[in-house]
Amino acid sequence: MFPYRHRFTSYSELKPPRPITAADGRSFMAVGEGNVRVEMPNGDTSTAVTLERVLHAPDMAFGLVSIRRADEAGYSTMFERGECR
Repeated sequence: MFPYRHRFTSYSELKPPRPITAADGRSFMAVGEGNVRVEMPNGDTSTAVTLERVLHAPDMAFGLVSIRRADEAGYSTMFERGECR
């Protein structure tokens, strides 16, 4: 999920918008879906990754990446000393 429309490299509007419930119980509306290119931590550097089928939820404060979906796409994730590496 990502709040910034200008960061999407492809985009289609969701009709009707789709409700999303956060872990704390707050609700957001996803108004679109598409691909977003982001820099992900990769050791001491970062790697550009295209995230596919990302929901656009403009009322969210920041973007969220699903570790499960990243794993399903073939990426690995490591957390160490409180950081994603």
